[in-house]
Amino acid sequence: MLETLGNIGEFLGGMAVIASLVYVGFQLRETQKQMHANSLQQRINTRIQVWSDQLEKEALYSAQDKFFEHELYKRDLLLPEIEELTLRERRAIERALSIEILYFENLFYQRQHGMISNEESKPLNYILCLRQAPQRRFWKDTMRIGNHLPFDFIVHVDDIVKKYDQVERIMDENEDSDYESVVMDVFDVPAAPPWV
Repeated sequence: MLETLGNIGEFLGGMAVIASLVYVGFQLRETQKQMHANSLQQRINTRIQVWSDQLEKEALYSAQDKFFEHELYKRDLLLPEIEELTLRERRAIERALSIEILYFENLFYQRQHGMISNEESKPLNYILCLRQAPQRRFWKDTMRIGNHLPFDFIVHVDDIVKKYDQVERIMDENEDSDYESVVMDVFDVPAAPPWV
């Protein structure tokens, strides 16, 4: 009887040790994941800060004015092919888009690893900086290849780009269409984002 109780005690003790090791292993994995996420976020924030400091804001604002004044945002052209823009304005647009994409890369990573909720990561569903045709062309021809971005993120952005291309086609076919309604239909979401 005592021997049986001793065996049960040893078994339970062994199970407790195994449970403790599993728990410690789980905690270590979570800690490593969080450390990796923090490291990634710090690197991305540093790059965003450096690029933001280098961004010529006057050139960017000037380019944005031209985009709306001449409806340049509708042209599916490479930025250097848009004659209305100066070299400084083109570079400012490219830099601004690169900063935005870095931000979304970080957001995508956090959502993928369950660090933020779908509600918190809603901007990923639209990536508003890709609404304009030249920015989408810049993504297709330059950014997706040359920026060493994670494959899953590239697939996500490609999907957004295709949807905006589809929105543009629908608007070209029927200019009387309501843009926000078309976006809702194409993106298949319950509410359109604010187009400010």
